[in-house]
Amino acid sequence: MHFASFIEIAEFLLQRGADIDARDLVHESTPGQHMVRVIQARYYPRDRQDIARYLVSRGCQTDIFLAAALGNLDLVRRHIETDPDCVRMRVSDQYFPKHDPRSTGTYYIPALGADRTPHQVARDFGHEEVFRFLMQHSPEEVKLSQACPLGDEHLFQAMLARRPNMAENLSAEERRQVADAAQNNNTSAVSGIPAACRTQGPARLLTTR
Repeated sequence: MHFASFIEIAEFLLQRGADIDARDLVHESTPGQHMVRVIQARYYPRDRQDIARYLVSRGCQTDIFLAAALGNLDLVRRHIETDPDCVRMRVSDQYFPKHDPRSTGTYYIPALGADRTPHQVARDFGHEEVFRFLMQHSPEEVKLSQACPLGDEHLFQAMLARRPNMAENLSAEERRQVADAAQNNNTSAVSGIPAACRTQGPARLLTTR
């Protein structure tokens, strides 16, 4: 199922008993997770999100990242209603733990990027409505942590103006976002956010690995 190139192939396999949520041995990830983005064009010269949407319609296992990548606002809403804390998730072993230490970790790491958030994934795929919905349903400290990698200085300043001590409530993972932005060559974040937090004490937000 992970290698299906067309909806018809996925449908054929399902009709013959294929497990819609089978996990591969390398990434321990489902077919739907594999289809959010093509990263090996020589094998898959076309986008496979149409197959992912088909699998969702057939009841495959989903998560907030798959919903955000597909731009499925109804699915995003259902995940948040079921688990409001899913807006805090990141593409990492913490949220996608490996059951086999020999695996390389979730397929989302190469497909979406390590430490990406649902908000960033929605923005990466151009789903602005989903991005705005995620921001609207995120705690203030999560919104603040998103301003760093997104390089949104206006949002950063506006939020700190409302709650000057907000940075003190960020988790270690959230405070690391500026350092992560520098490591990932995110120029807009590195140049924009430090300017916004000069009067707030950038040491509160910058931590090293």
